[in-house]
Amino acid sequence: MRFFTALKTGFLSYTDALSFIHENKLYRYFLWPVLMHMILFFLGFTGVSFLTDITIEFLKSLVAENLDAWYNAEILQGVLAVTLWIILRIFFFIAFAYIGGYVVLLLLSPVLSLVAAKTTEKITNTSLSFSISQFLNDLLRGIAMAIRNFIYQLLITAALLIIGFLPLLGWLSPILLFGVSSFFYGYSFLDYGLESKGLNYGESVRFVNRNKTLSFSLGLPYVLLLLIPFIGLILAGFLAIVSTVASTLALHKPAYLQQLPKQHN
Repeated sequence: MRFFTALKTGFLSYTDALSFIHENKLYRYFLWPVLMHMILFFLGFTGVSFLTDITIEFLKSLVAENLDAWYNAEILQGVLAVTLWIILRIFFFIAFAYIGGYVVLLLLSPVLSLVAAKTTEKITNTSLSFSISQFLNDLLRGIAMAIRNFIYQLLITAALLIIGFLPLLGWLSPILLFGVSSFFYGYSFLDYGLESKGLNYGESVRFVNRNKTLSFSLGLPYVLLLLIPFIGLILAGFLAIVSTVASTLALHKPAYLQQLPKQHN
């Protein structure tokens, strides 16, 4: 029963989050994903173009001493340039599709911390104290949590891929991979809310480990979005903000609020 209650809480929190964002005029935070994606794709394509140019120059140097082959190399150079341009960009998108969700969380970590804090302020009708040192500490914590979850997810993914080759158990691998990704993304979103409630790193870890289903349900929409080619990555930053609000709202439900250490209720 608790399992389905946690699922329901996680899913309904997204509906509540959209209403909460509208009622409290939090739209300004959505400007940051726009800026982030512009910078990210510019740097990505610039880097790929740079790698393409280096590779072409290297191939030219291999045939530069053979004058008879130089004319043919001019034609070959054009073909290779186009081929490498396509291959490297495909590789870029594939790599970004796998780690892109965490790249988004890392780059938006300062904004997500602010969003969680602002949401907590609105819910509790209190004003959280702000200091540069605390903000930097929260920023480093958010980054550390995202990196931690990515490493754990990577290790578990590797183990599940190995299991995928085993008879009978192989069909479970994709399902488990999906669940693991949802859990760890939800883990990161919940931590921003727990951070705004004043829980330290260890307390946050213990809370999420006690509420794995809630973490899964909060990370599920984010994973489903990332499965959509290209569009998913573009919208991931926007959903990350909604997910952070949803997670913070979920934490203030009585069933979860009472689980927090007394000094953080």
